[in-house]
Amino acid sequence: RGVECTDGSVTTLMHDMRNISGSIPPEIVNLTNLTVLWLELNVMTGPIPPELGTLTNLTELRLGDNELSGPIPPELGNLANLEVLTLSYNRLTGSIPSELGNLSSLFDLRLYGNQLSGPVPPELENITNLDRLLLWGQSGCLTAADPSFAEWLASFDPDWNDGCATP
Repeated sequence: RGVECTDGSVTTLMHDMRNISGSIPPEIVNLTNLTVLWLELNVMTGPIPPELGTLTNLTELRLGDNELSGPIPPELGNLANLEVLTLSYNRLTGSIPSELGNLSSLFDLRLYGNQLSGPVPPELENITNLDRLLLWGQSGCLTAADPSFAEWLASFDPDWNDGCATP
């Protein structure tokens, strides 16, 4: 477990639970045949490089349980083959980019345990394969444009807007 190659190209990087620190190097985009990138359960800091949006062969991007900060790059919406996106338990801020609604192959989206706020983009309803959507545990307040969209969100995650609760 760690690195897998096919025809001389790196296709899988599974470096979870390795106590890796520092930022995600933008040069990772040179691994153009990468399909799986797991960097979960480390102590990585800094922003998620927008350049990751050029890794169009990715099917799994797991960056959860780190100390990543800043916004979710809208460029991640370019990852048309992505099936799993895990960004949970980081320090991500801002709103959820509407471009994530372009991820038509996505079935697992985990954004819980961050500092996200603002309206959840209704474009997420465009992801017809979505089976898991977890948004709970934000230190910010997530909102929905209308009651029917709020019900749709609650069908995946009843606590999707628990950051809005007042003490």
